[in-house]
Formats: sequence, C-alpha cells, structure tokens
Amino acid sequence: MLLEENIYSLPDGKEFVPCSPTGTLAGNRHLYALLTVSQFERGQRGSVFIRLDGRVFDYSIDQQDPAREIFDTGYTIQDLQRTGRYASRLSNAKADSPANQREKVKRSKAGAA
Repeated sequence: MLLEENIYSLPDGKEFVPCSPTGTLAGNRHLYALLTVSQFERGQRGSVFIRLDGRVFDYSIDQQDPAREIFDTGYTIQDLQRTGRYASRLSNAKADSPANQREKVKRSKAGAA
C-alpha cells in the first residue's frame, strides 16, 4: 500500500506521488496513478500508472522492448521506495489550471486590441 502525498522514487531516479486513479479506464484497471511532484502540486493528470497486477506502466512512452508489453516500464510497485519527503497541492492550483490560463490569454489579447 502506497501513502498519498508521500514521494516515492523508482530505481531510475524518477520521483512520483501516488494518487487514486480517476476516469473510467484508469479507475477500473489501475491501483494508483503516479504523478510527478509538479503534476501533483498543480492538480494535473499524469501518464504513469500501477496496474492491478502491480506493474508500472507509462502510457506516454513506447518502451520498444519486444520482451515486454507496450508501455511497460519494467518496474513493479515493489520497486518504489519512500523518500521521506512529502508533496502538497499548491493553494493556487486552480488559478494555474489550463482553462484559467486560456482565459488569461483571451483577456490579455482583448486588452491589447
């Protein structure tokens, strides 16, 4: 069991914060979503998940290894090590959401015209 808001690292040095997976596909097929600290702080979604069998998959990268399933990183949940550090969401995460950023751009363009 992974603890939310705790930062974990894989042997390759990449660090992640485990979260409950959201969405129909992610929630039904994965134990955890693994977000980078930056993604977690900003309330963003990620592409790294721990599947029900404990294997870590990164859906943004095709590993190009014929011995493994596509997107399989070769790591499992047992490879994650707690760093002893914690992550917290930014208090202004909503202000920095992509929708709010687009709105800011629209307003600045309207003001410049």
